[in-house]
Amino acid sequence: LAEELPSTGKGTWVVRPDGTMQTTYRLRPNVTWHDGTPLTAEDLAFGWAVTSDPALPVESKAASSEIARIEAPDDHTLLIEWQRLYVQAYAITEDDLGPFASHLLRPLYEADKQQMWGSPYWTTMFVGVGPFKLMEWQPGEHILLHAYDGFFGGRPRVDQIVIRFIPSQDTIVANLLARTVDFDTGKGRTTLQQKIEIRNAWQQAGLQPTVLTSTGNLQILWVQYGHPVVPELTDARVRRALLLALDRQTMADTLTDGLAPVADTFLPPDDLRWDWVKDGIARYPYDSRQADALFAESGLRRGPDGVLVNAAGARMDLPHWTVPGTSHEQQLAIEADNWRGAGVLTQQKIQSPSEANDVRTIAGFSGLYQTVWPTPTLASIEARFLPSKCPSEQNNWTGQNYGCYLNPAWEQVMGQLKAALDPSDQRAPYLAAARLHTEDLPFFTLYFDVNLEVLRPGITGVKGVAKPDGDLTWNLPQWDIE
Repeated sequence: LAEELPSTGKGTWVVRPDGTMQTTYRLRPNVTWHDGTPLTAEDLAFGWAVTSDPALPVESKAASSEIARIEAPDDHTLLIEWQRLYVQAYAITEDDLGPFASHLLRPLYEADKQQMWGSPYWTTMFVGVGPFKLMEWQPGEHILLHAYDGFFGGRPRVDQIVIRFIPSQDTIVANLLARTVDFDTGKGRTTLQQKIEIRNAWQQAGLQPTVLTSTGNLQILWVQYGHPVVPELTDARVRRALLLALDRQTMADTLTDGLAPVADTFLPPDDLRWDWVKDGIARYPYDSRQADALFAESGLRRGPDGVLVNAAGARMDLPHWTVPGTSHEQQLAIEADNWRGAGVLTQQKIQSPSEANDVRTIAGFSGLYQTVWPTPTLASIEARFLPSKCPSEQNNWTGQNYGCYLNPAWEQVMGQLKAALDPSDQRAPYLAAARLHTEDLPFFTLYFDVNLEVLRPGITGVKGVAKPDGDLTWNLPQWDIE
């Protein structure tokens, strides 16, 4: 939406001695909302006012919480005053600044904030600025989008898109094999194995589908620090032993057909930042003997039945939760089997879908909690490591440090990361963050999911998944059909 990015050389990115900053964005003059109304700087200023409003349940405030104020001196100029150093101030990719259609939403916001939040604008009456505009939304059935002739980037090559809601995996697969749909949106409906089967079937038929792979979600195990049932979990030696006792490579090979890489830390190997940290981190390859040695060093010993006990005779019996899903349940079983061989028992629990979406319930786990972390960004790293991000009533249950890990060293590391404005200055703090993670193990990183994208033969122009903030459809206007 901007003509160019703010620059220190051009004076549009000013960093002051006290750490505050100002960025100046000049918006493109030819951007219009789908109803024909021109986009203005006020739409972004209004977006910040809404998302920073404490009365509204906004989950992500990565950018808006760093801003002191926004001014719009004219329709195409945005002056953003930053409270502190913020590395992404010159290239905002977070969507918590909108833009929000102020000509449609401001009257609702000023009359009743909750009414605005529940408005059909966000669903069936959505008006945006992107390459496709909403024509029809039948809940549970389909969404119909048409190419927007007034899109500032040029009219898309494809005239129409239909997004179909198909709840059955088998029906999705059947539609893909019959080529009555072009691709699965990648939101977890079809499994990796099903996509592999679709790819193989098309290739065996002499067809050439578009096939793309990339790392996806990071599979992690949260450790509870705030109220653990097993206090030994707060001992770093025990955490290291538990991770050493997991055969993560076999786990990844079993669950992803050998496509997924083991996660040594929170950065994936196809991330440019991986080269900054790979040679300076602690690693925990499967090693049962070293795990046994660390358990013994921490004061745990095997009882008569082979289960580890502490000095008081209490057995290592860990609450072990996960979210619903076949692969998660398989993963839970593999972990439990590995740990049983190391003398650790687990109490397995599969959450219900409603529990898995309730932050209060998630934060209530008392041992280990298995879930996923999307591609790490600076904002998501901060959200998972800082003590202030522990979900609580005080922060309206919006934090993502679910285990309430408390380590003041992270405040310093995150401060360094957020202050490293030049990419050349980011190497050292990212290495410090990855080293701190792998040495202290606030949570266990298991492996990275693999995103296998298989698109019907004849789809062209697909460039792949954008990282770190994006998905497969980021360049959708350039897609075409042969």
